[in-house]
Amino acid sequence: MKKLIFILLFSINAYANNSYQILLSSSKNSLQVIENLSKNINKNEDWKGSFDNLVATWKSVQTHYILGNFDEDLIDIPRYIDIFNIGNENIYQQLDLIIKSDDNLNIALYKNSHKTINALEYVLSKKDLKNPRIKNIAIIILQNLKIRLSAIHNGYKKYQNTTNKDNLNAWLVNSLIDSTYFLKEWRIGNPNGLSRKYAGKVNPKLAEYHFSNNSFIAISAILESQLAIINNIDNKEIKDYKNQAEDIIVKMLIISQNINKFDTKNSKQLYTLATKLLRLYYDGIIKKLNITAKILDADGD
Repeated sequence: MKKLIFILLFSINAYANNSYQILLSSSKNSLQVIENLSKNINKNEDWKGSFDNLVATWKSVQTHYILGNFDEDLIDIPRYIDIFNIGNENIYQQLDLIIKSDDNLNIALYKNSHKTINALEYVLSKKDLKNPRIKNIAIIILQNLKIRLSAIHNGYKKYQNTTNKDNLNAWLVNSLIDSTYFLKEWRIGNPNGLSRKYAGKVNPKLAEYHFSNNSFIAISAILESQLAIINNIDNKEIKDYKNQAEDIIVKMLIISQNINKFDTKNSKQLYTLATKLLRLYYDGIIKKLNITAKILDADGD
């Protein structure tokens, strides 16, 4: 995992001379990864490493998704890619029925939720790609993901010269708050019984990528992406807060990159650190930059 995350951050920093370039290069990286995974599956090659990279690169895109600030029509693209903790439908039961049926796949996979990274994880991890129908389902999902990720990358290219530094900083700070809240509550708190919703009820199946055991790759990628953005927010007023945030993120990374499952100790440490990080963003950076924190969109929680 350390190697994977290092590659992700290096590829971001190779392009990044400011925060917007991080967004642009992250979306570009995701397209290359989806292409590699598609080739692996089409050629019946091992897909695990490519899927791990897809999880990491997608989280780097999702963590700081701000295209909706440029165009309201682009707000919902991430929901066509990832439905973790959104809605109440059981797509896994639905996929099982689709696999067993003889229906045309282009018709059977009519829901957007059937063509998300969550559906792909289930198909790759729990089904046999030697079955032609299952392989074709994976290919259709990958085609949809490529379309959605291309729309994101093209959107960032379109708007790269139309925003000012203050607006960008405000949007990115809000993205730091959003991603930290969901990291704390959904990705750490829920599976460990630490969140308000699941207090005292430990359930490993609530982890984001429990089928593929990629939950910590996702957590680490989110933290790496936050670190890259924090480093590129240029404002002397928040220097001390930036340093504190970086220290917390590094501590969380050390934990997340050196374990592959939750236990009582590391889950409580991560949850406590995420709580501190969220408070730091709200009480420090938001106030210093005089930014209005947007209301969190907490569908599914």
